[in-house]
Amino acid sequence: MSETAWTGQSVVVPAIGGPSSVSVLRSLGRSGVHTIAVSEQPDPPGFRSRYCDEAVRVPSPADDLLGYRDALLELARGGDVRTILPLREADV
Repeated sequence: MSETAWTGQSVVVPAIGGPSSVSVLRSLGRSGVHTIAVSEQPDPPGFRSRYCDEAVRVPSPADDLLGYRDALLELARGGDVRTILPLREADV
């Protein structure tokens, strides 16, 4: 994947607190992809990653699934989001 293919576009990565989201952020960031980490947690490890370009707090999908959905849709409608990676069932 070339960096120019992603110019001006972002990928939303749920920062779920496990190593998978940090690995995804690292892989995308090293490829030059702008990353937006989202989490209902106040300070997940993904938010502290040097490859996390933006960190966004969202409602908990366990407590407010529709609020979580709406927050992801709002990010997607922002214009520069290419995809939202589904790392857990709620993301699908």
